[in-house]
Amino acid sequence: MQISDAEWQVMKIVWMQENITSKETYQLINEKFDRIISTVKTLLKRLVSKKRLDTKKEGNKFYYFPLIPEEDSIHQLTKEVTEMSCLMNIKNIVSELIMSNEFTHQDLDRLEQSDTR
Repeated sequence: MQISDAEWQVMKIVWMQENITSKETYQLINEKFDRIISTVKTLLKRLVSKKRLDTKKEGNKFYYFPLIPEEDSIHQLTKEVTEMSCLMNIKNIVSELIMSNEFTHQDLDRLEQSDTR
């Protein structure tokens, strides 16, 4: 099941924090994106209904945690992009990803290692 760009933003935060409240999610998202708290709560609820997140109640707070590991979601996204693209363009897609993102030396080493498989 596909998720929207806004839902991806929420997922990235939940993956980084693992257990997080809607208020904490809102505060982190609001550092980069202009969202109101009700929008963030709606996104969290949608991700729960899509079985990407689950909740756990502690006291009067609900904590959200991922049901699907980030790596599994990346594999699924990669599969979707591959299926939508002409195989001859895959190298161009990878090149564009590399050129449009910042990588650490560790990231580049990992890319190099995966190239030798």
